[in-house]
Amino acid sequence: MTLHTALEKLETTGGLRVVIVDGGIGDDARQRLERVITQARPGTLINWHTADQARFTGLKTTKWGSTANYLRLLIPEILGDSTRWALYLDGDLLVRSDLSKLWEQAQDTSDPILAVRDFHNLDVGAVFGKGTSIDLGLDPEAEYFNSGVLMINVAMWTSESIPERAFEFVRNHSDVMRHSDQDALNAVLTERWTALDPKWNVMVPSVPRFASQTTSTDKAASALRERLLTEASIYHFTGPRKPWMPGYWGHGGVEYRKALAAGGWFADGDERRKWETWYWTRSPRAWVIEGYRRIRKHAALRYHTLRSRNGSGTR
Repeated sequence: MTLHTALEKLETTGGLRVVIVDGGIGDDARQRLERVITQARPGTLINWHTADQARFTGLKTTKWGSTANYLRLLIPEILGDSTRWALYLDGDLLVRSDLSKLWEQAQDTSDPILAVRDFHNLDVGAVFGKGTSIDLGLDPEAEYFNSGVLMINVAMWTSESIPERAFEFVRNHSDVMRHSDQDALNAVLTERWTALDPKWNVMVPSVPRFASQTTSTDKAASALRERLLTEASIYHFTGPRKPWMPGYWGHGGVEYRKALAAGGWFADGDERRKWETWYWTRSPRAWVIEGYRRIRKHAALRYHTLRSRNGSGTR
């Protein structure tokens, strides 16, 4: 639902091009994606690019990833010199705000990318280790970004050979890597990226960790957690649990599934209902927790309504 929600929230009226780098998408999924895009924003130009998987032979992958993680490094060569800025989005996102605001922010930076600091690993040393970071010529205290949402200066990536340097890092230092291309990009672009407000890439499972490590008091951490989860412009469902999987009960799951039901992924209502039946019959805990949340929400609404009627809600 990344594409559906991203296109649906856009307020710009100009022409739009969506480039999908195919790392093994089947015909059925391809048709569904095209339907999602057309339904969300008719007239959008769709470009498909089939990647040469042989280029990634031997590159390190993680437990939760594959060589598809490296596809984003090909963006400059795919788009060519005609594009100045490109927005890269992971596939496990839910967009909740107008993404054109990111293009506006990009005009004020001279760095090759704009990104959000990673919620789980705050600095380079947390990933590579302090000693290894120094051996690699990196500052272990330099902030470490997440590559799930990237505003990319295409011309700078090309002129500075950033993809080639990232691939070289992967081949030479796979023994110290934990997050495939994300580690490589952080090594190549350390301290050469512009930080976006965290709301543009809220890594849902790691919000409590991020809030506690970037604030000085429990009260401040609680306030930051609340702001991130309620005011997020993009939810990023990092980690192994995803909202389309049975048993997911994390934040944003209901919102994601509503978008999935309305976004054109399903061919018709019967197919959607079959999926919903399949999901809920395998998600008893998610069903119970969601029901509890709705009861609490209803109770809170009733409480505030009664206070207002009794005049106790004003001073």
